[in-house]
Amino acid sequence: CQSIRDWDELQYASRSFSAHGSYSESKLMDAMLSMEFAKRLADAGHGAGKITCNCLDPGTVNTKMLLAGWGPCGIDVEDALDETWLCSDDEVDGVSGEYFIWKSPRRAAGAAYDQGERE
Repeated sequence: CQSIRDWDELQYASRSFSAHGSYSESKLMDAMLSMEFAKRLADAGHGAGKITCNCLDPGTVNTKMLLAGWGPCGIDVEDALDETWLCSDDEVDGVSGEYFIWKSPRRAAGAAYDQGERE
């Protein structure tokens, strides 16, 4: 998802519901919120040396919901440890405002970095 389709209609009350669209928009909003928190913390003098704020894509994880809907098509829950890594590893100490996939910094959708879009 590259942008939020309709900021005034996030609940899909009057637009046709799309499970994929809703999920994609929620993931974009996670990235937007993380980038905004990182910026605000830095602007307030609580930069990466004190507090960090990052986000990640954990990949496809075989959660109960995924297994019920599509069957096993991802990694085992026990192997989904990127969140733990991002919160605790020295490798990312002092890193803030980043988006990670498989423990590597990547670029999120452009709207995540767009100050005007986040406001």
